[in-house]
Amino acid sequence: MKNLFSGLIGMGVGVVVGLYVMQYATSARGRKMRQDISRTVREKERAAEDMMEKAREHAARFGAKVADRVSQGAHQMTGKVDHMKEQLHSVVGE
Repeated sequence: MKNLFSGLIGMGVGVVVGLYVMQYATSARGRKMRQDISRTVREKERAAEDMMEKAREHAARFGAKVADRVSQGAHQMTGKVDHMKEQLHSVVGE
């Protein structure tokens, strides 16, 4: 019996709170709050998109720098290998 009574009280409180929330949501203040929330969400979405675009640009610049350094290293190694080949040919040719 005690659990039934507690359950009924809980449902009653839930109904009262639900009615209050519904009244607030349909009021001018509630509409303003929803508009404010919606505007804030759109602003945050734009900010997140801007951050993603900046991250993409940064990654592209960083990737280009890495590719340049790898290319320079490969070019230097090619020069060293060519020099070693010339030395080997001169030794073998003797």
